[in-house]
Amino acid sequence: MDIYSSGTAGELKPVVVYVHGGAFIAGDKSAADGAPFYENVGAWAKMQGFACVAMTYRLAPANGWPTGSEDISLLIAWLHTEGHAHGLIAPA
Repeated sequence: MDIYSSGTAGELKPVVVYVHGGAFIAGDKSAADGAPFYENVGAWAKMQGFACVAMTYRLAPANGWPTGSEDISLLIAWLHTEGHAHGLIAPA
């Protein structure tokens, strides 16, 4: 995952979680050719005053169902347990 934020220490921002398309069988949070296309989502969110977490997930068929949705759940759980250390959410 990549975290985009312009917040200062102690300043919480709304968080956009970006999950790339690809139906859990293709794609990545970064463009395969190195072009900054997908990184623009994080840059846009940052310019709008949000923080953004851009993630990728394990792809099928190498990783069977439901690993893609499990990866999204893992990211949300990580935000709840570790997000405060990155200025993304208030400590529990």
